[in-house]
Amino acid sequence: FDDQYNQGIQMVNDAEQYLERIKLQTGVERQTSLNKLRQRIQAIDQSFILIETELSVIIEEEDKIRCQQMFDEINGRVRNLQSQMTQLNRQAIKQNDDENQPVQLTDNQKLGMGMMLYDKAKLDLNDADRALDDIIVINNEVTNTLQKDLQTMNRINDDLTEIQSDTVLAKKQLRELAQRIVSNKCYKGIFVIVLLALAGLSIWDISNSSKK
Repeated sequence: FDDQYNQGIQMVNDAEQYLERIKLQTGVERQTSLNKLRQRIQAIDQSFILIETELSVIIEEEDKIRCQQMFDEINGRVRNLQSQMTQLNRQAIKQNDDENQPVQLTDNQKLGMGMMLYDKAKLDLNDADRALDDIIVINNEVTNTLQKDLQTMNRINDDLTEIQSDTVLAKKQLRELAQRIVSNKCYKGIFVIVLLALAGLSIWDISNSSKK
């Protein structure tokens, strides 16, 4: 990616220097140079495709953010070039303006203006595509997070359901045990003996305490 970025930066630097020289030109010479500059920017657009390809295979999030910032830097400078080219082309048209006659565009001016508008629309479309890709990535991340949260909630709900079932079963078993004790005479006898033994121990303990 860094090699593609450095190549793109060099192409943008050359285009910006070429644009500064165009600003010193006039008339047909300026229009011809603007058309050549447009071709240079088209070459930069082709390098954008390679840069975006390299960017799409980067996995590490930190590297991806850094590379995206580098790509946005080149894209911003190209958009600035497009804007300045449009202004220069309008200035060339204005120089040919006759107060008493409508502006007559030369074929080169028409071609240059049309291609610049096309390139600008193409850049806007690329920006929209990248924005849509970012939205899709964010949507996928949110969906994955929600799915994980839903799975966690389902596990918690299953655990609570299991605990509730165990509690109901334990209560049922205790009731059955109590019913067996009450209905069984042997158990009743043992229960009465235990109560009498406890009562006897209590009385004996109280008696000993009184003697002391």
